[in-house]
Amino acid sequence: MRKSFFLLLFYMCFIPSISWGVSIGLPFQERNLPSEVIPVVEALQKEDYYKAAVLAEDLLKKDPKNKFALAYLAAAYAGVGLDHKISTLLKQYQELAPQDTNIYLQVATTYLIKNRPQKAIQILEEAQKVNPNSASVLFLLAKLYDKNGQYLKAISLLERGLQQESKNSEAKILLVKILIKVDQYEKAHDFLRKFLKLDPQNIDLKILEARVLAFEGRLKEAQKIIISLHGTNKKSFWETKALVANLSGNLEEAFNAYQEILKIDPNDLPTIINLALIYKRKGEWEKAAELFEEALKKNANIRPIYPQLIIIYTDYIPQPERAQKLIKLALQKFGNISDPQLFDAIGWYYYQNGKYDKACYFFSKAADIQKNALVLYHQGLCLEKLGQKEKARKKFKEALNHSSSKGPLTQKIHQHLSKRQE
Repeated sequence: MRKSFFLLLFYMCFIPSISWGVSIGLPFQERNLPSEVIPVVEALQKEDYYKAAVLAEDLLKKDPKNKFALAYLAAAYAGVGLDHKISTLLKQYQELAPQDTNIYLQVATTYLIKNRPQKAIQILEEAQKVNPNSASVLFLLAKLYDKNGQYLKAISLLERGLQQESKNSEAKILLVKILIKVDQYEKAHDFLRKFLKLDPQNIDLKILEARVLAFEGRLKEAQKIIISLHGTNKKSFWETKALVANLSGNLEEAFNAYQEILKIDPNDLPTIINLALIYKRKGEWEKAAELFEEALKKNANIRPIYPQLIIIYTDYIPQPERAQKLIKLALQKFGNISDPQLFDAIGWYYYQNGKYDKACYFFSKAADIQKNALVLYHQGLCLEKLGQKEKARKKFKEALNHSSSKGPLTQKIHQHLSKRQE
């Protein structure tokens, strides 16, 4: 299924970020920690790693075989950046508990708190060697692989982890979400059927089933599930309702669902963008621009917003100065990235402002990345303005070959070809 810019942004919306799922100081299976390690745990929870290290070292002087102190000292060293000291502690720990991965989970958690996800991945991959069947390690590492875009690895780990711990709802939901990300809808649906058979009242799983059905094009079935969940006020429910409405062409229902999301989370960036896209489709350009601008203030690195605003400020709300600023900023941030939509929008700005050499340059860059009917048509227009009529005609013919519909663009291409024949 080919996702448009609109669906990609919506897709961002309903695949939320996943919490790391491991609590500092509490990775152990034992329900009650020894009282002497509680101050160490409290220091770690306050992110006072130096204090935690001193306290743990004192405990180890009294009892070198205190596995809790070893684990928390390793976590404290991760917190203060003494990575080189951790391997020794890991060896000592494994001598005491050969297949126990709790120390690895504790260190990985600290790395995540310190925003060092790659170090967390490394330590968890080591943990896998120690115990390949540790569900806690498999699940946390899967979350990291998911965030890292390593979806197939994440899927493999989740499947293995669920064989060890079949009732973990969070892992089930994450597995289905990742399968949706990689367009494996049938497999996602197979898992959902199994999961719902064991837990038929799980609302989160039902919402996911509606999403999968929507992406499979089974919109009526998805709608039935949405209706059956009437009264649910979860963010994921409204996101899914908006998805089904969008794919069904019901912009009003999608709009209302987005409004409900903003009541739950007023700063939800994907929802703000999706509302902007709806206003754009309705031709309400000022509202669309306002929301796109709001999104850029929250995150100036969302590349697809730039071409949207450049076109709006070129064609619908002429603001050449703002368009120029956006072009400059976009080229600084993304000039080395292959983005045909961005280059085409920049070319269109220059074309509309009579700078045909610059326009042709950016249209050519866009076409080099991805030839499509619109970009080729724009190249033809630009070459016409430069007096290169034969080259323009070739571009119009090429654009026609890339056009798969009889819509307005195809009609425009035919008009230009007819003019050249006359």
